[in-house]
Amino acid sequence: MRRTAIGVASSLALAALVLYPAPPGGLLQSRRLAQRQLDPHRSPPVEEEEKQHEQQEVNAQQNHEQGDKGGRGEKEADGSRALEWLDWLGGRAAEQCHGHSKDTGTFEALAEVHRLPPFYFIAMSLFIKPVVSTLLFGPPVPKQPDDSLLGRAKGAAKQGLQLAFLGMFAATALADFVKMRRALQAEEASAWERTLAAAIIASSSTNIQAGFNAFGLYLLSLNSLQWAHSHGCLKGITVGEHLGWIGILYTRTAMVTYLLLAVILIIFAAPAIIAYCYAALALLLINGSAWVSFVFVFIPFVLPWARQSNAGHSMLGEAEATTAEDAAQHLEAMEYTYLSKPLEEYARQVKAYTQTGAPAQAWNTYAMNSMLFSPFVAVFIPVAARLYAGRGYWAALASTMQERHLSSYMGCAASSAMAKVGVVWLWL
Repeated sequence: MRRTAIGVASSLALAALVLYPAPPGGLLQSRRLAQRQLDPHRSPPVEEEEKQHEQQEVNAQQNHEQGDKGGRGEKEADGSRALEWLDWLGGRAAEQCHGHSKDTGTFEALAEVHRLPPFYFIAMSLFIKPVVSTLLFGPPVPKQPDDSLLGRAKGAAKQGLQLAFLGMFAATALADFVKMRRALQAEEASAWERTLAAAIIASSSTNIQAGFNAFGLYLLSLNSLQWAHSHGCLKGITVGEHLGWIGILYTRTAMVTYLLLAVILIIFAAPAIIAYCYAALALLLINGSAWVSFVFVFIPFVLPWARQSNAGHSMLGEAEATTAEDAAQHLEAMEYTYLSKPLEEYARQVKAYTQTGAPAQAWNTYAMNSMLFSPFVAVFIPVAARLYAGRGYWAALASTMQERHLSSYMGCAASSAMAKVGVVWLWL
């Protein structure tokens, strides 16, 4: 009786193979389907294993069919990979911008800490921004103005770049105001959390460094004029005339807004800076290396070449000191420190003034104000916010150092035009 049933079932299975098309797996899969129908008491693990094996055979057969298409299939695969790469550069990178940081606190979400630039970007901009600012707004070299057509064209181009520089500052300042206003008006957070979020947003702005840089530019122009005035040159020229209307507008606006804000933020982070004094010392060493590179490499070698100036001509004329007593008087009037050789120190200041438009000591002051202080705001405000929020001593420092990623930052940069302007402004 059992043999008869098996024979009938086999006949039905053969009839099904003839009348109906085979499934994607081919005849082998059809035979296994028939076996499964003949033996309904098979255990579930065995059935699961056979399903996996059947799926592998289906995939292998599909791959074989695609391989028969020849080079066209390979080109389609390469095109698919290229589309995936472009998709990563655009959409997928932008999707990472909407992710969340490792911290799930309310003030981190309000401040959007996942949008912050990596710290090595901030370290590189620490040197680049003073260089660009010097080339655009630095004191003019004491030489006769170039009234030729080429000279006027260079002046117009420089003024256009200054306007673009000022425009990026204004655009990013407006973006900072909108972000801080949104954080301070968030109803889902407490007043303390809103304050911490606003502090992080302000500290992450590249305009904080612009504020210190503007203060350094103002002092640089002031010291340059004082040096010239002490020798009877450029009488009646003010700092505003020395910097130009764009330069004085940029420096005063940046100082009134972001320099004052930076001072408040440093006071806010002072306990954290003291608590993490070893990290502050390491950061000071990094800032010091940028200062050394700027003062001892860029100023004496690169800047004179960029401005096409030489040390063989001095605009000080007969007012230039020729004795040690006169040199000492000029140095003391400017409160410049020197050792036991005032004439040599005076010659060094005169050479720097002739080549770059400012004495060497003025460049030291400019570099110190532009490079030494702004990184403390960018690094220690997020650390202080987490420390004050009760995250723990080590957790506050570790989460701040580990939360910034290049992929997330570039994804945010690809998400909007304003973010792209922020990336450019970070490097300028």
